[in-house]
Amino acid sequence: SGLCVALLGVASDKACAPTRRLAAATFARNCLRKRWGGSSRGDELEAGTETGGVGGITQPARCEVRTAALKALVVAPVDTRRLLADCLRLAAHDAVAMRPSDINETETAFAKTDRFASAARLIEDVIAFATSDASPGALFNQPGLLLATYVASAPFQYFRDPTVAIENAHPCAERLCAALIVPRLVKELEELAGATGDPSRDTSHTLRVAFKILFRLTRAHMPCALANELPQIVRSVENVCASCVFSKNVLSPECWIAVKRGLKLGASLLTRHADVLDAVSVTKLVHAAKSIASIAPGSNTPPPQVTAAAFALLRAALDRRSTRDALVPDLVGAKDDKARESSRRVLLALFVRDCVLPHVSLTAEDREGLFNDPEEYARANACGEARCDGDSMEECLDGGDAGGVTARNAALDFLEHLAVVSFESTEAVKQKPAKKQKKEKKITQEGDEVDEDNENSKPTLGELAARDVMDVLLSKAPKGKVEKVGKAAAASGVTIAHVAPMAEAALGESAYFGLLRVMGALTSASHKAKESATRQFLRKHAFPAVAAAASPHVVVAAACHLAAVSTKITTPVVAREAFSALVAALERPTPEAIDAEDEDKVEEAWRVTRDAASWAARAVCAEAPCADEAFGVASSEATVCLAERLVALAEKNPAKGAAPLRALAGLAEAATSAIATVTAAVLAARIVHAYAEVCPNGNEGDGCDDDGDDETGIDAWETSVEAVASLCECAENCEGNDEATVTKTAAAKTKLAAIAAAHVRAYWKAAAAMEPPCFSVGDDDDDGTDMHDANETDTPPAHPATAPMLRFACQTLAEASTSGAAVDAATASKVFAAAGDWASFLPAWQRREGDEICDDDALDALTCMLGACVESNAGELVTAALAVPGAAAAAATLAETEDSETRCAAARAVAAAVSSCASVATPDVVTAARDAADCAVSPRDSRAALHLLVAVAWEAPSAVAIDPAGWMRAVGDAASASGWNPSDSDDQPLLAAHLDACVCMLRAATKKGASAPDKRLFASTLEEAMKGVNELVDDEEAGTEAEEEDGEDEESDGSESDESDDENADVAHETENEFLERYAAIAQGMADGGGGDGDDGDADENLEETDEAFSAAFAPTKGDGKKSAKRFSEWYRKWKTDGSSGLRTATLVDPVIAKRFEKIFAKTLGA
Repeated sequence: SGLCVALLGVASDKACAPTRRLAAATFARNCLRKRWGGSSRGDELEAGTETGGVGGITQPARCEVRTAALKALVVAPVDTRRLLADCLRLAAHDAVAMRPSDINETETAFAKTDRFASAARLIEDVIAFATSDASPGALFNQPGLLLATYVASAPFQYFRDPTVAIENAHPCAERLCAALIVPRLVKELEELAGATGDPSRDTSHTLRVAFKILFRLTRAHMPCALANELPQIVRSVENVCASCVFSKNVLSPECWIAVKRGLKLGASLLTRHADVLDAVSVTKLVHAAKSIASIAPGSNTPPPQVTAAAFALLRAALDRRSTRDALVPDLVGAKDDKARESSRRVLLALFVRDCVLPHVSLTAEDREGLFNDPEEYARANACGEARCDGDSMEECLDGGDAGGVTARNAALDFLEHLAVVSFESTEAVKQKPAKKQKKEKKITQEGDEVDEDNENSKPTLGELAARDVMDVLLSKAPKGKVEKVGKAAAASGVTIAHVAPMAEAALGESAYFGLLRVMGALTSASHKAKESATRQFLRKHAFPAVAAAASPHVVVAAACHLAAVSTKITTPVVAREAFSALVAALERPTPEAIDAEDEDKVEEAWRVTRDAASWAARAVCAEAPCADEAFGVASSEATVCLAERLVALAEKNPAKGAAPLRALAGLAEAATSAIATVTAAVLAARIVHAYAEVCPNGNEGDGCDDDGDDETGIDAWETSVEAVASLCECAENCEGNDEATVTKTAAAKTKLAAIAAAHVRAYWKAAAAMEPPCFSVGDDDDDGTDMHDANETDTPPAHPATAPMLRFACQTLAEASTSGAAVDAATASKVFAAAGDWASFLPAWQRREGDEICDDDALDALTCMLGACVESNAGELVTAALAVPGAAAAAATLAETEDSETRCAAARAVAAAVSSCASVATPDVVTAARDAADCAVSPRDSRAALHLLVAVAWEAPSAVAIDPAGWMRAVGDAASASGWNPSDSDDQPLLAAHLDACVCMLRAATKKGASAPDKRLFASTLEEAMKGVNELVDDEEAGTEAEEEDGEDEESDGSESDESDDENADVAHETENEFLERYAAIAQGMADGGGGDGDDGDADENLEETDEAFSAAFAPTKGDGKKSAKRFSEWYRKWKTDGSSGLRTATLVDPVIAKRFEKIFAKTLGA
């Protein structure tokens, strides 16, 4: 701390040179970050230091550093203020880094309530300095003090208790607002924002910091001292926006950032504190946002983040009925509701025309960006799965990377929201009579849904207003007829010659671009969109535009339109027409460039259109409600024709194959069993052959065509893998109807398996040649990672589609082996070798990418591959090549992931690996199994951990022999937590695995020289084993006799059922401690079961699915369980012969279970 204080003293010394002050500030910040940056309140409490010190630094020392940092900041020059503000943040409090989600569960209640204690001390220091003689003049004239105020306000932007909807502001925040914010900051902010003329850079920076302070103080709570000042704050936001709107000069970026911060503050006030705002303030905020949104793209256009902030504020106003009217205030003199609604509709239409449409239409920046930066253009205008998620808006407004947020996307998102909200007042809604029960909808032959309740079919006022604007645009276009492509052509999937839409030339590419995007957003958001109107617009505009428009921008807009309205396409014929038009866009040759020098730019621009068309095609296949019917078995001929057209494009030019193969992958996923196995194998072979011709060998020039300038990139290779994987899935779902078809299908699947394995290897080879992998290890990694460097350097990039491809290939060989069909040895060797290589890469992929690549799908594929190796008799070496690295990756994923599905899949993969290869049961795997049981938090996790434990127990007898009682206890606890009972299961492989584990534990507990086994644990394990045998051995005669004798026993002893006997058999023989343990287990089971909240049915179903999945994993190695039952009988005979460890079976096992087992043992197992 002494060093930090000295450095801060140098930074605040005006006598020192500026460079020395800057160096001292940097050094101080780094020292504080290193010593205090990673501290947390939980660490301090665990260390037992009430002073809050870290690494020997006491609270007085922290106070000394905080004071020095504050003194240095208030006198700091501009180049060191940010560094010293960070020093003050690190030295003053740790609440900034501790959001509610970061609070450790082990923290005490004191720690949770004391999170703002250090922040309170900083607030007092700031207030004391601001009111002292050392701080003369206005707050805004002291930028260092303003930054200190910002640091002091930072912790209060988070909720103290996220479970409470509304809570009072912290007393520290109230103190700061009452003493400094209200009397000085708010007053000075209003004066500065209301000044005439363009704001300077320093003024804009001051406004920005002031808005950020107010935003942080009001984001979660509303301080009472600040509530009365909201009109002045709103007036400041309005004035700042107005000064930028009416400015005739080009404004600086700093000025626009201040506007963005003001708009973000306004949106926060509307979202969290609309009830505190008066109607005038709400109207002013909406007017300010409108004024920014209405600035059309041009020379003085706001940055996209500012426009997005304006639309975010407008959307916040739409979210509440009380603030919604500010968008369209009632006109004075409206006679009735109809006139009021008409006037509002006109106002909304003007708003859409002036604020939304200019940002959606094509701009000069778009035209320039398509040719100069096509990647950014494609990202900004992405559609379907390629479009950024909704979190990018918040990232943009927080000042980070734009993340795909543009003014166009913000305007479209607002328009979609506008189209679904109602502008009816709360009183009008209450006065409406209750709606009648909704009548069933009639579906016409064309696919239209007709709602007989006309009152419910009325669109919202916002949608009607937006469509009014679009109707005005369409009225300027020629009244051409709808392009008729013919149902026969659409049904067959053949190429259709589209004609460029006449509206493109009449409206111009800019307006037509906006028309397509707006209509797509409206149709997507509308709950009342009619199929007939959607179909007519598609056939008249979208289909011909995407297939034949002259402008690449219009093609992209049409593709975005099709992706947006795909959820509204309910007619199979229209869905096929849409996909066929998108394929036509992919087949379209690149227009010739006017200037030879622009040839590359033109080619790249039209590549963007093909990518957009491919993503739209995937959206049609994935999201259209009629996709199964449109591309399924009923339309197999058209589906195959479309698939062949796409494959032909990839064959013609593999370098441009990414777009058509992406569309093919989507088509194959929707087609399910529409593409026959033979056809799928032929299509896959064509793809693989095309890419094998351009597969690079690491030599310069490989991967190019005859001209040497058309290199096949990694994107094309990756989509080719996705396409082949989708074709494999189609082949997997096809089944033959007769013996000849079955034989032909099996041969085609075997061929496809070889093709898939070969293409995976080719992809790895091509990726290594084009993008040599280099998984460098960071400086912060520990030395234990260095041993993996050599292996990771040779690891190809991970591709999620390779796992299902190789699973299909391995399972195909297993099916052929099971059915007795001949499989070429070379094919089997190549398939299993590729699967082994894939498994060998899993540990490196897992370390590199975690469960993003080692997800439940990949781990389930590993489980299936291991089972296929066993069923195919591939040999120990082949199985070990899969099992050893696969188990290592699965165990690491099991220890790291928090996703329940992935944890269960990882447990299954480890269990399958251990069962198929005994050498997998290493100490690390054993530890992972025990840890999984200890860390299980739900019955499903406990059930998966239980099945993993029993698999490891049988294959690791040496580990069980060290502590048999510990293993019995671990298995018993997991079984109790998950509600496992062998008598309730009919999964023979799963029962066999549990029986083998019981045998292993019983052997270890009764071996010579072992101490006397724990009676309760031994009895529980023995009874578990006998239950398993009773369920496994299928001896009807023995079972019948046992049931008859059990019935006689029931009549003689007066018991109600076998179930009651199971529950009460051990009661007479248990001690007091055993009694307490049993009821503790019952209480724990009731707690884990959720207390009867109504979800027991779903929980039982999940447990049954878990059991079935593990049973399938054990099936190749455990079979029907007869061998396991035989092993137990052999141990049981030997144990009885050796004296039963001095114990009587009748005192250990339920008599009913023991009697049935003895019958089975005497008649079948003991023979």
